[in-house]
Amino acid sequence: MLFCNLGSRVPCALRPAGSARAIGEGLPPPRGRACADVFAGWRAATARRFAAEGLESPDDLATFVFAAFEGALILSRTGHDTGPLHVTAGIVAETIRQRSRKAR
Repeated sequence: MLFCNLGSRVPCALRPAGSARAIGEGLPPPRGRACADVFAGWRAATARRFAAEGLESPDDLATFVFAAFEGALILSRTGHDTGPLHVTAGIVAETIRQRSRKAR
């Protein structure tokens, strides 16, 4: 779904912050904090999964994954091109595979 529809609404919870405003920027404190908490929760859950799989530096890897896709979503939306998402997906997958091999 993430890769198919990059029109005015991305049908995904990971709608890029840069397409509207930075997370928390200009929002009332409760809403800004809620946005930050959502991203922190997603990163923490992803890091726990990476740790359970034995991947090295799970917190850093989770941050990298979300930052990479956030950037790719912004580039894809502004360029009306899914290319950045496909490139990012490939590099993220390869990075996870490499860390997975090291863990074994």
